[in-house]
Amino acid sequence: MHVYYIEEHVLDIETPALESFKPEEKPLEHIDPAEAYKAPGAYMKAAIMRISMVAICSVVAVIWKDHLNALMDFVGASTSCMVCMILPIVFYLKTFWPTVSAPEKAFGILCIVISSFLAVYVSINTGKELFAPTHPDPTILFPLCPAKYQKVVFTNTTHYSVARALFEY
Repeated sequence: MHVYYIEEHVLDIETPALESFKPEEKPLEHIDPAEAYKAPGAYMKAAIMRISMVAICSVVAVIWKDHLNALMDFVGASTSCMVCMILPIVFYLKTFWPTVSAPEKAFGILCIVISSFLAVYVSINTGKELFAPTHPDPTILFPLCPAKYQKVVFTNTTHYSVARALFEY
């Protein structure tokens, strides 16, 4: 299914020349992902782990139903930057460090620093909303509207004048 070439010493991480590539000399190792489940009790452990993770997520969603949006914002802010920006650049630089030019190294490190700073900043801001939420004024029904219209819909003409609503003037 999956074929992996096992190399004793990796001297050059770039693509080898065709004349130096001899696949018959390298031992092949076929790794089947299903092999992990053949151990006694391994499948049951994996099933219990998956069911418990779904149960924990469901309990958190039910308990924090009013703060689920803030929780998802916090989890997204604290993980997506790491997974999508920081780690790929770190792995690229770690793998190709000897062959990467100095400007590319500097740009990669600069991107890592800026992304790390912004990830921490956004995580702190979303954490404030999650762990120390502010309680809004319950009389304000429309917080994104101008102050004049926050408590009443601005298209509600009966609020401002009953006669205007009845006689349309």
